[in-house]
Amino acid sequence: MPPANALDDLAFASITQLTSALDRRELSSRDATLLMLARIERFDASVNGYLTVTAERALAEAGLADARRAAGEHGALLGVPVAVKDLCDTAGVRTTAGSRILANYVPNRDATVVRRLYDAGAVLLGKTHMAEFAYGYPHPDYGPSRTPWDTSRSASGSSGGSGAVVAAGLAYAALGSDTGGSIRGPAAVCAITGHKPTYGLVSRAGVVPLSWSLDHVGPLARSARDAMLVLAAIAGHDPADAASAPETAWLAPPAPRTDLRGLRVGLLVELTEGMDAECPELFEAALGALRELGASVEPVDVPNLEYVNAIAFGVMEPEAASFHARWLRERPDDYAPQTRRGLEAASLLFATQYVDAQRMRARFNHGFMRLFERYDVLCCPSQPELPTVIAAEPVGREARQQWDLRHTVIGNLTGVPAISAPCGFTQAHLPFSIQFMTPPFADALALGVTEAYQSVTDWHLRRPPGFA
Repeated sequence: MPPANALDDLAFASITQLTSALDRRELSSRDATLLMLARIERFDASVNGYLTVTAERALAEAGLADARRAAGEHGALLGVPVAVKDLCDTAGVRTTAGSRILANYVPNRDATVVRRLYDAGAVLLGKTHMAEFAYGYPHPDYGPSRTPWDTSRSASGSSGGSGAVVAAGLAYAALGSDTGGSIRGPAAVCAITGHKPTYGLVSRAGVVPLSWSLDHVGPLARSARDAMLVLAAIAGHDPADAASAPETAWLAPPAPRTDLRGLRVGLLVELTEGMDAECPELFEAALGALRELGASVEPVDVPNLEYVNAIAFGVMEPEAASFHARWLRERPDDYAPQTRRGLEAASLLFATQYVDAQRMRARFNHGFMRLFERYDVLCCPSQPELPTVIAAEPVGREARQQWDLRHTVIGNLTGVPAISAPCGFTQAHLPFSIQFMTPPFADALALGVTEAYQSVTDWHLRRPPGFA
């Protein structure tokens, strides 16, 4: 085990740094797991990141990983302690989906993504907090997760717990789900990297759904390289998911990218409006870094952008109401009040409204995809505002969430890969992030652009005060 003064550095090490140390036998997976468990005991109450901690199981898995390494096996995630959002089924470990309804639900099998993490040798530290059923509000039984950069502020949602534990040095990576921005929002307010993969690239079998045609599962990590390593482990066709792509262009993490020469970047100018104070300057500096790396950056308008929120809610709400129909009849009082009201309202929508939303979606997607005829990458702020204060009025939060949705839900409506990466901090040490989108199955490009940006900036290396 490293000396005490090196433990903080180890807790915030990259996955590659950790596995290199494991390969050199400078420490064991058990050592790394004990470190994470000790930090969870010390810090998790501040961020409310974990709903269930699987300490004994994690130590057993770490022992197996150490044995595999001792037998000569190597792997990008072998022995790496990670966490998963609590809507991913875990055999023998409860999966609550952040709800009272599933508070005692213990699956008898793993979600495909969890099984693939195990196959890669990752160590499961536990299940992370989330908004109830990923719908947008934390259930009172569990409360909200908080960003470690200011624990009076929200870690966003619905994958807020996953964002918080990675940012606080309580896991080396985590899985989240993203229906309208629920990986990228928490990544943005926690100053980490969050990747929503191409629709169909990562299986959702064994993952509690919010909206079948918008849901994605993907990694939250400290850097694009770490996210690539997790994605390589969980991506691939799965016959258990009807939407799983039969073939994908994603194979393995590409070599590190250090420049963007010849890259055409389209700046979604309408999504740069209305940013909080200090954010425009941070965003402009990020664009400057892209240009210095060799990319060209040109403004571009998104056709029919004004309809995005209406389309997204017109699709998501009926699909969510369909999944929750029985529980709304039989256990309505077990929902958080805001969740119940939203789902009950959604259940009153007409089938024609859902069909119209899907028709509008197809029209929007057609126009959006044509932008990739001129640009390799599209970019905009991950969201326009800084982390919100938890004590804010619910109505205010709802309004801001709908404004946020324009920036992120485009990736869900179209299914294109989208990634959020930190691009600066305000004077109050609050993080702000940039988002990149690429054509379907060009996930390696999205991650590579982010990695090149992170090669000339250090925002993703910053550690929240009080946790390092």
